[in-house]
Amino acid sequence: MRSENGRAGAYFAAAFLVALVGPTWLVAQVGPRTVLLDNSVLAVRGGNVEEVLTLPEGGMATRLEPLTNGWIAGGMQGTATGVDLFLIARQGEEVQELESPAGDGAEWRGRATPLVAKGVLEGLLWLEGDRHNRLAVRAAARNETGWGPAEVVSVPGPGSQVALSGVILEDGSWLAVWTWVDGQGDAETVWSRRDRSGSWTEPARIHEDNQTHDVEPALAAVEGGAIVVWTAFDGDDYRMRRARFDGRSWTASNHFGGRGASGPVLAAEPGAGRMSLIYTTVAPSIWSIVEFDARGKPLAVAAVERDPRDGGPVFLNHTANDEAELVWPSFRPDFPERREPLSLGPWAPDPGPEK
Repeated sequence: MRSENGRAGAYFAAAFLVALVGPTWLVAQVGPRTVLLDNSVLAVRGGNVEEVLTLPEGGMATRLEPLTNGWIAGGMQGTATGVDLFLIARQGEEVQELESPAGDGAEWRGRATPLVAKGVLEGLLWLEGDRHNRLAVRAAARNETGWGPAEVVSVPGPGSQVALSGVILEDGSWLAVWTWVDGQGDAETVWSRRDRSGSWTEPARIHEDNQTHDVEPALAAVEGGAIVVWTAFDGDDYRMRRARFDGRSWTASNHFGGRGASGPVLAAEPGAGRMSLIYTTVAPSIWSIVEFDARGKPLAVAAVERDPRDGGPVFLNHTANDEAELVWPSFRPDFPERREPLSLGPWAPDPGPEK
């Protein structure tokens, strides 16, 4: 039987790879359309594919955000000398690649994370360094003529920094969240905030110093702040944790969900004024769904048995009768559409005090 440390280490190695290159699928709501990304960008309505756009050769998207008249995807692509950022956007009828902020010669730049407020691109976060295991967190503001100078959010340190995500809050400040691997087998979910003057706070943990693995953070802005959900080792297995930012500080929950939890994705629900969290667990072998209200408070939960044919992308949909269903849209001949009705039950508070 594998030891606890062995199980944690094997899972962490896989999670580190996902955190470095990005999730396998992303979802964003653009008006009446649900835009899904899975190696290609897919605009779907009611499960029917309306558009399939192949990403640039060697490109991998790690973030998808809605714009006023379209969407923007950011990520990375291989070059002759390493890895660099790429941005691609649809604005109206036009799809085009956007220029990236100027670099300083680093061989590895990835996880381009567009920062969008009210449908307008205002900034970008990314990872940068000479080696994939020694990366800094950088940022740049968007202006009328292009990109402003690169800003340092977090300098390289022991281990690496991966799984970068970011949002713009209601007050116009920027919030960055990522995984910091300390090089000693520990990984923390950390954050930094940029005020309106352009100053970043010192990176700090969202949770207590637990000397274990906290990885794969999924971040979303909500009324009054933000929420983040991540995968955390509880001493026995990986489960989910969540935390809410109230504009000043974080309040983190205890662990929740089944064993072997992974792949959390947060997405707004079409026209519902709510947000959904979707992730998978191994024991039991299910897709788990949590609905949150507009302020990030958990409201309801549901589960769907996993099918060997399941992959991504997948999203939560509400029918005209406000009945919830999980949808795997068909976007290629060997991937038939799948719809599973959901029976949403009330959220049970996490056991024990929040910390």
